[in-house]
Amino acid sequence: MAKKVCPICGGKLGMYRLRFKDGAICQKCLIKYKFGNIIGVRPSVVNWASSHTIADVQQMVNDGKDFSQMNPVSGTPSEEYQQKMDVIHSQMDEAGVSDLFGTKKEIKELPNILDLEHGEKIIYLASGMDSDGNTVLIVCTNTRVITIDKGPLYGVKTNVIPLDMVNGVTYSNGLELGKIAITNGALVIGYSNIYNDAAKKLAEAIKNQAYIFKNKSIEKDKPNNDFADQIRSLKSLLDDGIITQEEFDAKKKQILGI
Repeated sequence: MAKKVCPICGGKLGMYRLRFKDGAICQKCLIKYKFGNIIGVRPSVVNWASSHTIADVQQMVNDGKDFSQMNPVSGTPSEEYQQKMDVIHSQMDEAGVSDLFGTKKEIKELPNILDLEHGEKIIYLASGMDSDGNTVLIVCTNTRVITIDKGPLYGVKTNVIPLDMVNGVTYSNGLELGKIAITNGALVIGYSNIYNDAAKKLAEAIKNQAYIFKNKSIEKDKPNNDFADQIRSLKSLLDDGIITQEEFDAKKKQILGI
């Protein structure tokens, strides 16, 4: 008797599976594509699966999605996911992004990776190749540099460099394709196969955002030694009758941030 195999990955189906109208997927796939976890599957997922086919799952996988990006009722992207994607597309248009070759699956992961709710914003992004020869999406935001690689076997892999850890960025151009190198402490991380114009824009974006981010941190941490001098100056204006007591009190609170 032939062993039953998962139609998605070809692995052994096993006892723990998720059933669809015309078949079932294995535990590994139902966890990988976020239908459930090792503990179980939600009733809404079971209901969705009972009215959908293996072909629907295969289409979802081919589109670079997982079930967290789907609406359990219709099988379409959730409203929250679509809203985030709309924001991302708007930011990409604003940045003038042009080089996204081979990163369609990675772009679809951005709503799950970027912290849009807390103000993270795309400054620039481009496709390139990492040192292992994988095509990756390189994203510079206002807080970090992220590289994203989504593969059929290993899922989503990300590498993150906070902007305050960026010590330097360089780029070089070839006949058509260039490369960038990001210095992170003692580590130099390189990416190649980036179109020349995109390599220049990406390197400049990382350099500028790192400078802005670090200066914000310095300003935030700088001791407020001049508070006392400002308040003394205000007191002199009060004593000279130039400002009222109410104006002095209001300005003093503003300086002290209370």
